[in-house]
Amino acid sequence: MWVDIDGQLLYEYHLKSEKIKSWSIEQKVSLVLESGETEVVLALQDGLAKFDLETERMTWLLNLEKDNINNRPNDGAVDALGRLWLGTMALDCKADEGKLYCIAPDLSISIKLDKTTISNGIIWNAENTKMYYIDSATYAVKSYHFELATGNIAFEKDIITIDSELGMPDGMALDSEGMLWIAVWGGKGIYRYNPTTGKLLETVKVNAPNVTSCTFGGEKMDQLFITSASIGLSAKEALDFPDSGHVFIFQKELAGFSNKNRFYLKD
Repeated sequence: MWVDIDGQLLYEYHLKSEKIKSWSIEQKVSLVLESGETEVVLALQDGLAKFDLETERMTWLLNLEKDNINNRPNDGAVDALGRLWLGTMALDCKADEGKLYCIAPDLSISIKLDKTTISNGIIWNAENTKMYYIDSATYAVKSYHFELATGNIAFEKDIITIDSELGMPDGMALDSEGMLWIAVWGGKGIYRYNPTTGKLLETVKVNAPNVTSCTFGGEKMDQLFITSASIGLSAKEALDFPDSGHVFIFQKELAGFSNKNRFYLKD
């Protein structure tokens, strides 16, 4: 499943039947999370809502920044205790206007980072001792010491810096060897880095400049799914890269880290 933020669309692709479904959503939608059997949780312009894929019934859960109509949620991820980490950003991408929130299954909220710009690529190592986080405007992947029981984080260091001439780091995935796969907006691909050494290990190129995110899936977790955007292109780029906005699937020999974390709401 994936979303089209500005198109206000939710998509589902069935791997075996190769059928695609889509749903029109009433607001900008930046994140989809598996929740119940037929339900997902969506991050929308105003906050979080539960959406039933069969009945198409939307149930509002919470307003995240109800007093700030110029902000919206962006990327997010669920940790091993079922807490949702979700970042917000200004609609015009103004610096330092966002926050990184931690939302518990009972929908209680805490602020983990303040004055962020574009939260992306939130992920944890297999041992749940580190959280990797991208604020795209910093062009860096940051490592935080992570305490699973409490959800406390403490900044460790910048572990990877993306050259601005290559592009801007966006979404991110983790593989079974603990390496990071980083989508680069403007970079025409996904870049695999070692989080310990910061060394670039591999590049997967696609026919689209603005690559937005990636994840591993499939029965053996060895398929790399890559999303891209069609916005932000010049007229010439739009002609040169007609696949922009598409989702790409690559078969890999290496499997991704099997993250089975789910955001199950408490009654």
